Amino acid sequence: MVINPDDHAEFEMAEEIHDRLIERALRLGGTCSGEPALVMENGIYAVGARQCTRHDGTPKRALDPGNIMNPGKVLP
Repeated sequence: MVINPDDHAEFEMAEEIHDRLIERALRLGGTCSGEPALVMENGIYAVGARQCTRHDGTPKRALDPGNIMNPGKVLP
């Protein structure tokens, strides 16, 4: 969308249209690229698992941050 970024009302309207387009695409079975849409599409836990895996290779930290599932295991 071409907008005037200095016009606050226009900028807010563009953000609302953007969010509605993402919601409609997901509702119709599509997918969206870009980080802001990841949580809407995949859920906060899936995004957390991806972030943890990407940074330190351990998805368990994202899925079990309190280490309550099988604590004390030798293998991570």
